[in-house]
Amino acid sequence: MQSCSSLKHVVLQKGYQLSYDVISNHKSVRLNVLLDNVKSDWVFDYTIPQESLEGTVYMRKEALNNSNELFHNFNGTDKTLTSSTSLRLSDSSYSLLNSGKSVELSYRLGFVKNTYQYKVVERQKLKYLVGGKLRTLEVLYIEDTSDKGHALWIWDNPAAPLILRLNFGYELVLKEIQFPS
Repeated sequence: MQSCSSLKHVVLQKGYQLSYDVISNHKSVRLNVLLDNVKSDWVFDYTIPQESLEGTVYMRKEALNNSNELFHNFNGTDKTLTSSTSLRLSDSSYSLLNSGKSVELSYRLGFVKNTYQYKVVERQKLKYLVGGKLRTLEVLYIEDTSDKGHALWIWDNPAAPLILRLNFGYELVLKEIQFPS
């Protein structure tokens, strides 16, 4: 693993595992993600053990490049995303935010599509368990500009702008990034 100062440019690889807590209505479940491909398309398998759910998400290159919609419906079915991303921002959204511009992001709750403008409020350094060690990651903390209280913490990493945490009325919180053994 690279030093803390170079974690901004870590390229996630096949076999990396991400563990998130998903918190909704005062209930927390673990979302385990295994990256299968992070080349032009991203593919990951996920499980939610407490709910006996598992599936695969395929994110196509066009979504990774230009999407402004987030998909976080882990309901135990496989999903191919051509116009949305999951657990990461698109390259264009990340680039706009990182350059100080605002960006429109959408997500669905049930049948309702929510769309808000977001901007970087501050750049933070937060500690996460990465490769078994507590490491500092540079983070873009973004909020919606309409004061709805929606916020995301995005890994300031152009190769992998992962969503480390979000609050959209439910919370998604990264607990750990594990390397392949």
